Amino acid sequence: MLACAAVFDGFTLTWLVLGVVLVLAELAIPGLVVIFLGLSALGVGTLAALGIVQAWTTATALWAGGSLAMVLGLRSGAQRLLPGESDRGSTDEDVEAYGEVVDVVEEVGPFESGRIRFRDVTWAAQTVEGRIPAGAKAKIVARDQLIWIVEPD
Repeated sequence: MLACAAVFDGFTLTWLVLGVVLVLAELAIPGLVVIFLGLSALGVGTLAALGIVQAWTTATALWAGGSLAMVLGLRSGAQRLLPGESDRGSTDEDVEAYGEVVDVVEEVGPFESGRIRFRDVTWAAQTVEGRIPAGAKAKIVARDQLIWIVEPD
């Protein structure tokens, strides 16, 4: 009876331990890349244990090629099977600002800019009609480049 005895020398253990560490690192560094690097290292470690790979240069080339092949070939399919969390929030900050009540720092008028305090910063502001005195509250209704358009609150 022939037995295949795996020899776990330092070379083999290095690749196997590297593979396990990289696979586990996927938990901390998600993105489905590190896991493929780890699986490739485990494959090289297995080939080393079987005596097929014995040189560092060959092992490194196999690891790099296997990693690249898995990342390019399997990553998109794996991402479809294991979708991550995604947040599709608004990226238009102006829309989020509309309706916000702000403090008027300097009187705001229709043809001359005053100042409002919005998110702890003072901004130029105008009204469409009428005036809003300093110290009053105003509501943001639009934006014209760097000038907020407000109305009395």
